[in-house]
Amino acid sequence: MGKDLKGKELGKGITQRKDGTYMARYVDKYRKRRTFYDKNLKMLKIKLEKEKYNSKYGTTLENGVTLQEWFDEFIILYKKGRVKNTTVYRIYQTFSPCKKII
Repeated sequence: MGKDLKGKELGKGITQRKDGTYMARYVDKYRKRRTFYDKNLKMLKIKLEKEKYNSKYGTTLENGVTLQEWFDEFIILYKKGRVKNTTVYRIYQTFSPCKKII
């Protein structure tokens, strides 16, 4: 548990630097340490929780490609023209029932 300059507990992974800036760290699902800085403790905690949630449940892959972009590329490269259109339709339905077909 980190502490601020006055000795108050801030929470797990949050500390205050000598210049008064708060720092938060956590390890994401790819085992990379992420660090955030902010002068406002409340905003830092919000940012930290948002990033933890996106790391755990987000759809962005490690290289910055979203799952939807990867799926669309996969369909175009490996399925279109090789399988029947109804198969492509069913794959899209299974992946996302609300998604329009290319």
